[in-house]
Amino acid sequence: MIKPSEIEFGSEIGNGTEAQVFRAKWNGLNVAVKKFKGIPNPKEFQRELGIMRYLVDLRTHLLKSQYLLVHRI
Repeated sequence: MIKPSEIEFGSEIGNGTEAQVFRAKWNGLNVAVKKFKGIPNPKEFQRELGIMRYLVDLRTHLLKSQYLLVHRI
């Protein structure tokens, strides 16, 4: 689990009815942090987690593909 004290918040980059999104740094990485204004709807939260998992898996796959292409030449 990531502790809030590990995150350096930057400027706000988005604001909606249920959450705000901020630029941030975590462990030296540029990240985006979504801060909910209240308790998130569990169904919507699970849907978003599924989307994020898909994107992380896709990015990992693309990075592995690039690595293989670069090192085969």
